[in-house]
Amino acid sequence: MGHGVMGNGIAFSANESIGVGGFNENLSIESDAEGIHLRPLGMGIRRSSGKLTFEGGAELYWGMFVDHLRR
Repeated sequence: MGHGVMGNGIAFSANESIGVGGFNENLSIESDAEGIHLRPLGMGIRRSSGKLTFEGGAELYWGMFVDHLRR
């Protein structure tokens, strides 16, 4: 997690060669009247949009990780 072009978020990178600041997906942490949620940037293999629960974010990243291992 850190600051960069995309701001605050939790980034996932399936490839070390992407380099510092590179990632395959980024989950932004947001809050509204409904509570705190994660919003994917939408760059991942498993495209997802809208608000995600913490469990939904974990499932998204776990799926991306497993997909990468299968290749």
